[in-house]
Amino acid sequence: MRAGASGDPSWDAEFDIRKLRVGYLKAAFADTRQTAQTNANDAAALEKLRALGVSLHEVSLPEHADMDPGLILWGEANAALKDPIQTNPAELVRQDRVVNQNAVRLLPAAEYLDANRVRGLLMREMARVMSDIDVYVVPFD
Repeated sequence: MRAGASGDPSWDAEFDIRKLRVGYLKAAFADTRQTAQTNANDAAALEKLRALGVSLHEVSLPEHADMDPGLILWGEANAALKDPIQTNPAELVRQDRVVNQNAVRLLPAAEYLDANRVRGLLMREMARVMSDIDVYVVPFD
């Protein structure tokens, strides 16, 4: 990405970073599973943002234990690959990744619809979280 390139019409070199509303996941930055050095780096990153005048806001992301994004992903990938599966089935005899794609053809419609209902709920909850901030930061794990 060349965001600062002169040919990028959306680049605003004059933008005042202090206008950003930056969320951070306090629980993620307080994670005690990390090493002391990692925790220190995470704290330094937040402190650097504060020193730049960025307004930090504690946020929490919605959690849905019943959300299985893989179910939706596989279902949609299978739909996208439907034509190759139907036009050249002999190529799909090999026992490799394609086996998973064939198995997903057995995905019950009710499960796919339920997963998409949860997806919609998650999208609405994320929209609420993002309505108060422009961007959020999390530690690199």
